[in-house]
Amino acid sequence: MFGNGHFFVVGIVLPMTKPCKVIEQSIAPACTKTEGFCMGGGCFGKSAIRDLQITPLVACLQFDINNCNGGILTVTNKCNKDLVIGDLKLPYIRIYESHPEPANLKLAKDEKGRTVVNDFRQLGVEQWSMLRNKKYNIISVAGKIGKNGFNLSIQNSRITINPQFDCLKTSVNDLNSVDDAFSIDNNCTDEVWIGDYKLQPAKVVTEVPGASYGLEFAKDSMGKVIIKQNDESNFASYTPIQDELLSMPAVIGDQKFTISYTKTKQLCE
Repeated sequence: MFGNGHFFVVGIVLPMTKPCKVIEQSIAPACTKTEGFCMGGGCFGKSAIRDLQITPLVACLQFDINNCNGGILTVTNKCNKDLVIGDLKLPYIRIYESHPEPANLKLAKDEKGRTVVNDFRQLGVEQWSMLRNKKYNIISVAGKIGKNGFNLSIQNSRITINPQFDCLKTSVNDLNSVDDAFSIDNNCTDEVWIGDYKLQPAKVVTEVPGASYGLEFAKDSMGKVIIKQNDESNFASYTPIQDELLSMPAVIGDQKFTISYTKTKQLCE
């Protein structure tokens, strides 16, 4: 407000910005020419991979080119066999996924003297706590894994499975101060019965994120084509002076094949 009692509103005129427009597209992201306001991306590669060829094709191998930061070849092995490219071995990965979490159980006797299996998740904390004072010198129950029977018993806070199975993991944990409560983890591929309580089998996962590998072909000081594993970074380390055709022999099981591609020179300043 000025002395004469009038207000003045000062306006700021912002310059109009043009929308992003691609003038010249490049397979190397940093070399794509644009005009106007373009949102910046996270790719800065000035070289790239092109003309990938797999001879002959292997159906259970997936190859992808990532030219984000200079050109990385990604291979995903779904062949149930180890892959060897040059002198680099890329193992097939199989993970045995166990029961979602160990079951927490407590053996007790019902009014007729029969052994019953109590599950913490089914009872809840309040009912589970009612088992706190039910301690037995020895208590046992029959079990079954697949078609094989066993006996599970607890005596003096020690749990025994007879006969033993390596894929069953047990421990007495006295959960919530309930004597002789124990955990059991089913890493077997068969369902397990403990009395009338069922543990689901482990699942076999054949395709997992860790089965993909980032690779790069390069040349050493003697001009020999070598292979590098590039899992920790997506930035390529090799850029030739001129476009180069790079190839490597590979084998999976008894099948031999060749991987080749052209690695470009730096495509812009």
